[in-house]
Parts: sequence; structure tokens; C-alpha cells
Amino acid sequence: MRVLMLSRDASGLKPDSSTAKRWRLLRDAGVELEVIVASRGTGSWEETGLKVRGTGGDVLTKWWNAWKLARYAAHGTRYDLVTAQDPFELGLIGHLLSSKLHIPFEIQDHGGFFDGEKADEPLWSLRSRMASWLAKRANLIRTVSPRSLDELKKDGSGKKVYWMPISAESRFAGLERAAEPFHVVSVGRLVTVKDFDLLIKSFAMLKQRHGEARLTIVGEGAERRNLEDLVQSLDLVGSVDLPGAGDPAPFLKKAAVFVMLSRHEGWGIASIEAALAGVPIVMTDTGCARWLEKRVGASVVSTDEKEPEKISRSIEAQAKSSGMRLDASSLETQEQATATQVARWSELC
Repeated sequence: MRVLMLSRDASGLKPDSSTAKRWRLLRDAGVELEVIVASRGTGSWEETGLKVRGTGGDVLTKWWNAWKLARYAAHGTRYDLVTAQDPFELGLIGHLLSSKLHIPFEIQDHGGFFDGEKADEPLWSLRSRMASWLAKRANLIRTVSPRSLDELKKDGSGKKVYWMPISAESRFAGLERAAEPFHVVSVGRLVTVKDFDLLIKSFAMLKQRHGEARLTIVGEGAERRNLEDLVQSLDLVGSVDLPGAGDPAPFLKKAAVFVMLSRHEGWGIASIEAALAGVPIVMTDTGCARWLEKRVGASVVSTDEKEPEKISRSIEAQAKSSGMRLDASSLETQEQATATQVARWSELC
């Protein structure tokens, strides 16, 4: 089976990334895969049965470049399926290619864009309509979000939609913890939708009651300078660490509690990894929050909750708890998830 994948995950341009690993699993499952990554980068790499290329371009021209590369690829190869890893620009390119080549196409919802909540996407009012329009025309829809799954079923897409969240690496289930008292850990891109400023303000309240408290935010992004300024203004220098992007495992080992206060998540893989490691969870009511509440007793706070004092009390309570380790068997492994996806693709091809 030959599949053309349209992605905007620039990390896949690095052959040693976790994204590239997932693509190799598809290749190893018998899929001949070509991936076009809509990104500023123009890097490329190739292995037997797997080809990855970046489009290059700015915020607008990368989509045009993706369309040109996809059309060029289709001239030399007969694909059985085109799959787009968002229901917006890439989904539209996938739909146009599907119509031109007379092959089925899939849209993938990695952000919970069909869950009825407002997403942190530019021109959301317009793009949400585009997503709904494409969902009606797609042959298959994969979503990572339980709420998107429910909403799509209500809209009549039940037969063609399937739920397949991003799989966490199994190594987190075997992580040996040595929790430090009131060590708060969070993981994610340093962007506004993650509300790390609210986390820092909530941590400041916790710090007043527990002088030994520490906060580590693992990630990188455009909000770094603003967050550093906030840390300084709240006199938290030395108590808050922003180590940059990297493997969260060493930090989860020491965490007394994991906190994610995002306004919106599709699934929330970082929270799943923390739960597998047995770290107590505080999370806003989005993505996998209710799913984790049922399984490991995650503390769920409203996405409208903006009172640092109340949030700090939830963090304090969870930090004092022993936590429950998420049963790894409740989720598909990366290999099992790959088999599920390939099986759904095979039904169309």
C-alpha cells in the first residue's frame, strides 16, 4: 500500500525524532510512505520504503509549496491513499489531490478541533468551517480526542471516524520515582494556549505555604522571555526552572505532581506520560483530563478557572497524595496503534 502523508510536524525532518520513529513503524507494517512536511525547513531524508521532505516557505508559502510537492510526487507514483495531519490547509490539499487522483483521503485531527471548544488557531471561525466541510468529504477521519469522537458521531460521521490517540512510549510505565516534596513539573511548548503564566502565579501561592516548593517547566517557545520576566517579578528566581525542550523522564522521576493548565488540548500526551509514571495529575478540563480522572484520580479544574489560589490548593492536595500509576494496558502501544491505523487504511484501498 502506497500512502502520501501531509504533515506539519517539523520534528519529523529529523531522522532520530519520535515522529520519525512513528513513521518507520508504518513503513515496517508494510506501508510505502512518502511524507511532505509543511514547514520552514527544507530538509529531507530517505530510507527504504520511507521518504520525508520539507516544503520550506513562510507562514503562507509553505502551503503552496506543499501543494506543488504533492502534485509532483503524484506524477511519479500511484498512491492508494492520501492522509492529511490537520483538517485545515493540509486537509484541503489532501481533498484536492484525492479528487484529482480518484483515490480516498483521510483527515487526522491531532488537536481536538471537532470537540466544540474554541481552539488556539488563527482565524478559528473560518478554519472551523473549513474543518467541518472537509469532514463531510473525507473517506476516513482519525481523531486523538474523545470529545471530537463524540461530536463527529453526532454529526453523522460515525462510520468513518476512529479514535486513536498519540501513543506514549512504554518506558514511562517503568519509570522509578524519587519524588521531591512539592516539586511541580509541567511539560509543553511555551505558547500562550498552555497558560504557563497562570501556572507560575498558582505556584507562587503554593510557595508561600511550602517554602521548599519548586517548579520545572520542560519546553521551549515564543513565551520564554515573558515567563522569565514573570518569574523575576514574583521573586521566584531559583525556585522556577525553564530548562528548555528535552526528555521529560528525568523530571517526572522527581515530580511530586504534574500540572497542565492548557486552555485547549486534543489529547495531552505529556499528561499521559506522567500518569504512566505514577505522578499525581492536575489538569484543566480538556483533552484526556476526564479520561485520566476516571483511571488515576486526576484533579480536573475548569478551563475558565483563573484564580491562582484555588489552583494552588488543587496542586497542594495532589502533591500530598501518593498517586496511581496508569495501567499501560489501557492504551494501545505504538505498535498496536500502527496496526490499527494500517487496518483502517486497508479497508479503503
